[in-house]
Amino acid sequence: RNILHSKTLPVIPYIAVYLSDLTFIDEGNPDMIDGYINYSKHDLVYNALREILVYKQSRYEYEENLLLQNYLSALPSLDTK
Repeated sequence: RNILHSKTLPVIPYIAVYLSDLTFIDEGNPDMIDGYINYSKHDLVYNALREILVYKQSRYEYEENLLLQNYLSALPSLDTK
């Protein structure tokens, strides 16, 4: 995670780190405390999701390569039967 934070955007994050964070947040914090919504839990979820969205906002600047696109489009695909 520290390595990812030290890189400049655009970066493709290792999503498993954030999914495990969300799992631990969900399982480690109650939804309700004394009959009230646990806003601290929702704040933790929000912060984890916000961090993921930061990576989505940057764009990769590259030139279109039609030869590569055509090659990849022509590759056979697996049937879902």
